[in-house]
Amino acid sequence: ETLVRMSDNEDQESQEARSFCMYHIGICQMQIGQYAEAAEALTRALAYQPYSVDAHRALAAALAGAGDTRGRLEQSLVLRLLGAEEVAP
Repeated sequence: ETLVRMSDNEDQESQEARSFCMYHIGICQMQIGQYAEAAEALTRALAYQPYSVDAHRALAAALAGAGDTRGRLEQSLVLRLLGAEEVAP
């Protein structure tokens, strides 16, 4: 509901809220084994907050769970570029 009400609002606060919501949706999806769906949600979160280390780490884990080795390796590279270490999935 929050995402719908804010759909026309593109300010920084609404982008952070969208990213927060999509990140947590992705985390929940991973917890129930829906890795491909989690990767989609986390990718959407990163569209709003592209430098979120937590979202990149979670996306790497979701991609690994979905069997996307190349995608996970790409996220590892992004994490290195951001100066962060990857946490093993």
